[in-house]
Order: sequence, then C-alpha cells, then structure tokens
Amino acid sequence: MKKLPLHNRTYKALLLSFKEWLGILGYGATTVKYSPIHLREFFHWLECRGHSGLNNIMRKDVTAYYEYLKQRPNESYGGALSNASLNSHISAIKRFNEYLKKHNTRPLPIHLRLEKLEKLDTTDIVSQEEIREMFEAAEHSDIMRHGCLRDMAALGGLYSCGL
Repeated sequence: MKKLPLHNRTYKALLLSFKEWLGILGYGATTVKYSPIHLREFFHWLECRGHSGLNNIMRKDVTAYYEYLKQRPNESYGGALSNASLNSHISAIKRFNEYLKKHNTRPLPIHLRLEKLEKLDTTDIVSQEEIREMFEAAEHSDIMRHGCLRDMAALGGLYSCGL
C-alpha cells in the first residue's frame, strides 16, 4: 500500500523525518524502504478515523489498527497478510516509537507482540545419499548419452539452486 494519500502535514513531516532518521542510524536498505511505507499505512488509517495528531491516540486505537491489518487482504498474493508481513508492520510502529522517544515526544501506547512464524519443516530435505542416487539414476535415464547429460544438467541446476 505504497501510494496511500496523506493530508495531515504533521504526519507527512513525521514520515520524512522518520525515514531520514532510519538512514542516519544505518538501518538496512529494506528497513529504510519499507518501514515508512508501513507507517504511512498506519497514518492513513488514523486519518480515516479522524485522528489529526498522535497525542490523542489510545492503546485501543493501536489494537484496532492491528486487528484491521489481520483482516486486510494482501494486494500482491490474495488472502490475508502473512505473519511475517504483520510483524513488519508491528516492527515499523515499534521503530517509530523509538524515534518518538529519541525526539522527546510522547510514544504511542503499544503493547503488541510479534506473531510466531512457521518454522521450515526440515523432514522434507533430501539427504546427500538420495542426491547421489538421483545423479546415478540420471546417468542411465536415457538410451542416448546426450539425454543422460541433459537430465544430469537439469538435476545439477535444480540441486545448485536448492530446489
């Protein structure tokens, strides 16, 4: 949601200053790029609910925003936002809170926890012995030698890419 309009001058100024602050502190390029985008969405949501400044934001407002994010459709892939995406939004707001504290401004009343991410199921990983067996099978996969070489090359490409 990169192109959400902001009309509030305070929100616009905070967004620019926050982005500069992230860059000055040496945050990674991804954080510097996406944290302001997530914060822009939060500010847009606040504007739509009549909040003209940060001083009157209550814990229930931040919680309501989080509930909105859980229900918001994912524009890129369909369905709801993933836990990783929810965590990115929460992290951006927490970073913004750090920014507010460092600039002697009242922080937002947030008490949100990051969502647990699903762990990779390592039971489906192919063993080295199984890989060796696949390469041996590829050596005899076709009557013609060039067919075997083709199969071994395809298998090598898949293996080297981690597929």
